[in-house]
Amino acid sequence: MLVIILVVIATVFAIQNSIKVPVKLFFWDAELSVAVIIVFSLATGAILGILFSIRGRDSAKKKEPKAVAEDPVKSDPKKNESAKV
Repeated sequence: MLVIILVVIATVFAIQNSIKVPVKLFFWDAELSVAVIIVFSLATGAILGILFSIRGRDSAKKKEPKAVAEDPVKSDPKKNESAKV
């Protein structure tokens, strides 16, 4: 049911935004519908967002210090005093 609703919404969106507009990028000129431009921009942003979040998550994992096992005698002052006596 959800797929049908999304298809209907996408169809209405494409029909309402079917006006062709000129697009210029560096040496490339084209006429595309507004719907195609919006969908392309949305997809590009989603892909870049996913890539940067993965990269940020990986670099954050590398920066975390590794847990070092502590000596229980050194970490507890009461045990340390009894060891001296």
